[in-house]
Amino acid sequence: MKITQMSPDELTPYEGNPRKITGHAVDRVAESIERYGWQQPIVVDAEHVVLVGHTRLQAAQQLGLTEVPVHVADDITPEQARAYRLADNRTGELSQWDHEALALEAREFPDELVETFFPDVDLEIESIEAAQGPTDEDVADAADRIGSIPDPAAETTHTTEVECPACYEAFSVRTATLPGVTSELLRELIKGGDEN
Repeated sequence: MKITQMSPDELTPYEGNPRKITGHAVDRVAESIERYGWQQPIVVDAEHVVLVGHTRLQAAQQLGLTEVPVHVADDITPEQARAYRLADNRTGELSQWDHEALALEAREFPDELVETFFPDVDLEIESIEAAQGPTDEDVADAADRIGSIPDPAAETTHTTEVECPACYEAFSVRTATLPGVTSELLRELIKGGDEN
């Protein structure tokens, strides 16, 4: 894909754009461009009519930018252009947020960043802070507890490498062939056990 720098004044918004672009959306995109730079070009047809990126174009104009990255899709038919405009706008709406995963990701960011980019998501800052994986202390405690399981006869012993689903730390555990080791005990060890 060839990307060129063009003046926003050289680009023409598509008059029939069925997507309503709010000032709030333009503000958020402008802030994203300021924070992270251009990561996605505006796509135009051979006549420089915008196919996708209307909000990015308005954000660039709001920021007073004199150049924006543009991909000219000069090999697309008018019918394909119309279909692509609709498909690109619609596909983003088809996915959903995993709020638990979002909370885990968002806890790494300042509250103002979360509030800026996710104002409409029912996600309170307290729930983000509470969505924590195990601490280093929890992992060390689980490792100690696993190490305290008595050694059985060598012929029934084998270990398995597991990865904690919350913190992704890998460690070895003795498998369920050990007397008294059940899947519930392993889950309890991984969770930290004493949380109840």
